[in-house]
Amino acid sequence: MVNHSIRIGQSGDAGSISRLLQAMFTDVAQFGGPAVAPDEGAWGALPQTITDNLRDPAYRVFLATLPDPDAGPIGLAISHAVTLPRLFQSRIRLQVQALYVLPSHRRRGIARQLLIAALHWGAQAGCTEALLEVTVRNGAQALYRQLGFRVTELRLLRRLPVREVMAAPSEAG
Repeated sequence: MVNHSIRIGQSGDAGSISRLLQAMFTDVAQFGGPAVAPDEGAWGALPQTITDNLRDPAYRVFLATLPDPDAGPIGLAISHAVTLPRLFQSRIRLQVQALYVLPSHRRRGIARQLLIAALHWGAQAGCTEALLEVTVRNGAQALYRQLGFRVTELRLLRRLPVREVMAAPSEAG
């Protein structure tokens, strides 16, 4: 088993984080997520957005790295401590926006360690709950349940336009 470590992402990691996110979104598209833009230009602004986010104290990226400094990160967890409106009792929620490990490094406990690091940071940041959204066919659902996540909502998606015979509501009426 290859040794790895978990560390906090820095602004100099923006390019590596961007590449991991592009790989993650490509993988997610295979499991029912949205299709990834084929245009490389669409990804051009992402490193700057990541750099800006890393300056926000309510935003944290954890990276899994190998001992070889030239290897680059092999996984990430992106988390954001979000303050909810006063309408809700739980005022600060940890949103796990991304959790990804390169396929060649999976099944070694890396995703678990990344997620636990994010959960610990969220608790230290004052979060009282954590939210993680995944596709229905995500293979890591058992891991999420082992770490105490439970299904609380159902999100439905429908492709448009409507092609089958379906009467549209009358605008006249």
